[in-house]
Amino acid sequence: MADIRSAPGRSPAWHDSSGSFSNFEFIDAGFGSHSILRRIFSLARKAKYGGFLIERIAESDCALLAAENAALAQRHPDFQSSEVTRFSFFTGSDQNAPGLFLGYAIFKLDRFSDRTFGHVFEAVMSPARSRAHNNFTHCCRTYRVRTAIGEFSVTGVLYAQQNDATFVCAHVALRSMLACLLPEGDATYSEINRHAGVDHADPNRQVGSGKGLRTQQIEAVLRAFGLTPRIDVHEPGTLELPPGLEFQRLLYDFIESGRPALLGFELAPDHATGERSRHAIPIFGHTFNEDLWVPEAERQYFAHDRGFFPSESWLSTYVVHDDNFGPYVCLPRYYLNRDQFRLLVGCHEAPVQLPAAEAETLAIDIATFIAEQMPLSDVPWFERFRAFARSSLLVLRAQIVSADIYSAHLRALRDRDGFNLEPDLLAALGANFPARGWLVEVSAPELFPGTRAKFGEIIVDATVSQPTADLLRSIRLPGHVLYLQTGQFQVSRTRLVGHTPLFAYSSA
Repeated sequence: MADIRSAPGRSPAWHDSSGSFSNFEFIDAGFGSHSILRRIFSLARKAKYGGFLIERIAESDCALLAAENAALAQRHPDFQSSEVTRFSFFTGSDQNAPGLFLGYAIFKLDRFSDRTFGHVFEAVMSPARSRAHNNFTHCCRTYRVRTAIGEFSVTGVLYAQQNDATFVCAHVALRSMLACLLPEGDATYSEINRHAGVDHADPNRQVGSGKGLRTQQIEAVLRAFGLTPRIDVHEPGTLELPPGLEFQRLLYDFIESGRPALLGFELAPDHATGERSRHAIPIFGHTFNEDLWVPEAERQYFAHDRGFFPSESWLSTYVVHDDNFGPYVCLPRYYLNRDQFRLLVGCHEAPVQLPAAEAETLAIDIATFIAEQMPLSDVPWFERFRAFARSSLLVLRAQIVSADIYSAHLRALRDRDGFNLEPDLLAALGANFPARGWLVEVSAPELFPGTRAKFGEIIVDATVSQPTADLLRSIRLPGHVLYLQTGQFQVSRTRLVGHTPLFAYSSA
């Protein structure tokens, strides 16, 4: 079989994890007290798992496993064999009625002549928290797993742990990224190594034992898979990030548009040698604090006023995988600072050229102009928009979308009275959509964080790098729609007169 998810499992054994079952005792006894397994079992417990299935995966049943072991033997001639265990987690305590499938984990124990090394080769668990808990994971994928008791599906973000021999932290970060971006939902380490130019037999082209992937190799891998990465490097004294460019904002722009990013940072110096190593992690979501003090305080107390509230002001933490700590861990915003930051890699969909910050600047200028120039309206929610725009109190949130995605969002919109957008206006807005556009949602501080609603949105062409008024494509606000027609903006009335829900890439 080409992957471990579909490989047949041998010697299946069901474990009832309800009642007095102890995750710690089970992992201590059979899996060397492995900390990442403990984390995964903890996530299963958080999801209220009632039982799990254990199966052994044989090298002869899985081509991917055979290839990985061959590479490991090439890298370390003293490699002897591996033992692979697949865990499948369910809500039910009885294998005849397993209930909901919560996810799986593949644990690989590699044996060498003088040691053993265990690691989680891959895992996909359903996120324990969702939008209802103010957690937003925008790029989950669905994976099918074949087990001895049937086939099951789980939706989540692929996690993996390095073996520090044939693949390192950059490999597992890339694999998580690619799993979110590729149509097939996965990439193998042999593919990544081939595109990166890694040769396990050549000491000058090996990885592991302190040797990682260089930035150029990471870029080569992404381009080989048909992606166009944006890469921001910060190396003090040689290649520094421009002073006005904030990597936190760039990171937010990727993940808010449903695209994962790879973040690289420098560690504290080694006590013995003084050398500083690097680490890379994939970031794919964020948490949201609707009661955050920062947005208002930034403007009123500390004079950091952009003329509007960026939606990222309510971001609390980033949701990340770390191969040292486990899946779905939270990295507080601004915990990593500019001094530690070294690399950010993300991939917007082609042909995106305009940065989100430029799109928001253009959008706030347009919103202010409309508030000042349009005549008084009989639509109360439009007049509320006008009041917030004139007071520089709008909230803006930018995301890259396509015409199809935007049209689907428009079709689903309903205000609180149940009114939707007229079909002719929906068609006009779809027809004016660029190849890729920034959907800049326009909201208010009392509307955006708590109600998760907006006045409307401004569509800006994302395929041109220079921000000019010509990039404006359409505007939808309560009771009003503006769109291009024969080179001129047409203003139309709509029955959709109330606030509407924010755009969401997924329910996760």
